[in-house]
Amino acid sequence: MKHFLILFALLCSTPPSVFAQIDKNSIASHIEEKTNDIYRTKWVLQKINNQEVNSEQPIYIRIDDSNFKIHGNNGCNIFQISIKSLKKFNHNPIKIKTRKSIATNHKCVDSLFTKDCDILSLLTKAKFTISKQNNDELTLLTKDKTELSFVREDENPMLKYMGKYAWKLIQYKGDSDKDFSEYLIFDFQKQTVTGYNKNAYFEVKFSINKKKTKITFYDVFLLKNIHTIDKQSQNFISLLSNKTYYFDIAEQTLNLYENNKIILMFGIIEKEIIKSITN
Repeated sequence: MKHFLILFALLCSTPPSVFAQIDKNSIASHIEEKTNDIYRTKWVLQKINNQEVNSEQPIYIRIDDSNFKIHGNNGCNIFQISIKSLKKFNHNPIKIKTRKSIATNHKCVDSLFTKDCDILSLLTKAKFTISKQNNDELTLLTKDKTELSFVREDENPMLKYMGKYAWKLIQYKGDSDKDFSEYLIFDFQKQTVTGYNKNAYFEVKFSINKKKTKITFYDVFLLKNIHTIDKQSQNFISLLSNKTYYFDIAEQTLNLYENNKIILMFGIIEKEIIKSITN
């Protein structure tokens, strides 16, 4: 009874503002958690002004609020847009203002990539608001009232496996007798492959189609030349420059196909091993 009276006295003597602050903090934390979910997700475009979007390549955005970037694919090119300002509120929507963009340079011939439909054009040097309709749907409204409807894409187990490990070349155009020095590491957040061999480090943007059967590589950028690049290295890098292949993962190998034949085969390897080799 004595303990109860002491507790009751403490509760009565606690100012209401303290409880209000606790409630506000709890609510703010819940809102922040809900809002942050937007930034941890790949959002795939479904409709523009209620018109269905059809594209072999997934058209998507991924908002990086830590580095103030929007990464995405407009169905033709990989892009990155710099964010000038991002205003979060205690409820939807989120307001974003963007700067210029950079993108790969594939030629887009489909009518889907006209200025009025291309999300790269719509979101570059623009102002727009983003709001979540529910856990799986997102709406983006531009300043000129163009409405883009997105849905959440859950992480694919095969692609998660592909990004978890590094991949060492073990077969090149049917030749598996050599000890190859080429390695690849896939970063699905940035849609970038980092490549290593005995002569150079390089990066190449990539995209995977909706059916998860084709992979497209874009322009290769050399990050560092260690030695003069030999013919073997040149040939390997050329196979990853502006090319599209069918691919699969089977028995811990990543296989790229051209004309129904395996042109490149990679074996699984821990990323830490690659870091120790390349450092």
